[in-house]
Amino acid sequence: MDFFERQDKARKKTKLLVFYFILAVAAIITACYFVGLIVFNAAHSDHHQYGEQAQFVLWDPKLFFGVTVGVLAVIFIGQRLQDE
Repeated sequence: MDFFERQDKARKKTKLLVFYFILAVAAIITACYFVGLIVFNAAHSDHHQYGEQAQFVLWDPKLFFGVTVGVLAVIFIGQRLQDE
């Protein structure tokens, strides 16, 4: 196997690793979002009067945006610290 064949194989593996990384980041954001939903919905259910049923909301754009920014900030900060 010559240099160019190894380079082509390495590029293919790099593309696959980048795809897996993006998939992992999306999974982490999703998991953190659902944990945040459970925590905030549980906190809001305590504020309802007795006898009222609290409604569980699956989509909260503000929470999703906050979780996404937070997770991406942790990833980028970690990357910056690793580069130093």
